[in-house]
Amino acid sequence: MKLRALIRQPLAHFLLLGVLLQLAQDWIPAPSDPIRVSTADIERLREDWRRDTGRAPDAAQLEASTRRWLEDEALLREALRLGLDQRDAVAQRRLLMNLRFAYPESSLDDAALLREAEALEMGHSDLVARRRLIQAMEQRLLAESAPSEQELRDYIAAHPQRYATPPRYSFEQVFLDASRKPEAARHELASLRAGTVPAGDAFLLGAQFRGLTEAEIARQLGRSLAAAVAAAQTGEWIGPVASPYGTHLLRLQSREQGAAPDFAAVRRQATYALQAEREARQLALARAKLLQRYRVEAEPGVTLVSSS
Repeated sequence: MKLRALIRQPLAHFLLLGVLLQLAQDWIPAPSDPIRVSTADIERLREDWRRDTGRAPDAAQLEASTRRWLEDEALLREALRLGLDQRDAVAQRRLLMNLRFAYPESSLDDAALLREAEALEMGHSDLVARRRLIQAMEQRLLAESAPSEQELRDYIAAHPQRYATPPRYSFEQVFLDASRKPEAARHELASLRAGTVPAGDAFLLGAQFRGLTEAEIARQLGRSLAAAVAAAQTGEWIGPVASPYGTHLLRLQSREQGAAPDFAAVRRQATYALQAEREARQLALARAKLLQRYRVEAEPGVTLVSSS
């Protein structure tokens, strides 16, 4: 009786339907029409990379570009197989706009024009429609799942530099120009520790720095100097420390301790970041899995990456 009652529950029907849909997706036979890769395709990918970066791709970069193009092609074919070009509003508007422009005297209605676009394979050839259909297919591959509170707390704890309030430092410096000999810095440091008035060189950013985080110091004076300030003991002259500008002698005046992340304040930001990371991993796996269903053929002389 308990089993019969469970089977009658709507939730059980919903879960069973989800399992059946997943099984059906896995059992869909591989498409018979292969993805063909020509020498012209590889050259186009090479030129796209050169245009975007200003330099030619190396072998690994060209391989990555080729694989992404193959995955995009598989996504596009799935989108067209599912009829998304006939159902996605953005893709439809693009295709209709193109056909209205090409045939301004046509009296066909939107439905007839969309059938014409399908016959002309415009969803495959039009770059804007193509990109939209690929994006729509990517969204279908993503399974939304909101992270739990504990997952968010663990994520925030694992990224303190992103969500915690960092310490702030106030310090002073004596700057020595790069033309100075190394002995000059050691001599100045000894004089400072003995209480002598420093005789450093002029520095554009000044001698006093107030309430800066380590990251802010690094942006102004370099990572090595920022790390030296963060590790310094309050009130003690240290150095010499090199920067892109020259040599510095430093004295930490005060350190304002940071604070642990406020969960309530950063929860939304952390949720977006964690979901974005999850989706990126999930999408990469889904794209690769989809490509495995397609046979890829290449012209002689074209080396293909493995779709596994």
